[in-house]
Amino acid sequence: MFKKTGNEVKGVIKILVWDNKLVLLLDDSLYGERNIKCYSIQGELIWSIEQPIRVYKQYPTFFVGITFQDDKLLAYSENGFEYDVSIEKGSFNKYVLVK
Repeated sequence: MFKKTGNEVKGVIKILVWDNKLVLLLDDSLYGERNIKCYSIQGELIWSIEQPIRVYKQYPTFFVGITFQDDKLLAYSENGFEYDVSIEKGSFNKYVLVK
């Protein structure tokens, strides 16, 4: 559990710290497809990640992993995409199918 400005964020799977920002991978059963959020150290929401790519439009997808590699925030979706994510905005710089 992560506490922010008097509130709690439940379902935290992983936390990464980057330049006074906290990037949280959250339980998709609680947060849906946009289950990565970035907070300031003070607990203010900076962004929620963009909607992930759906291979089949009728099936929702979600994120299953996050990491920092070569000064990049990488996110991985359950349908096999790797996303290079903007740490400032939560948008995708690029993505590629890796699975």
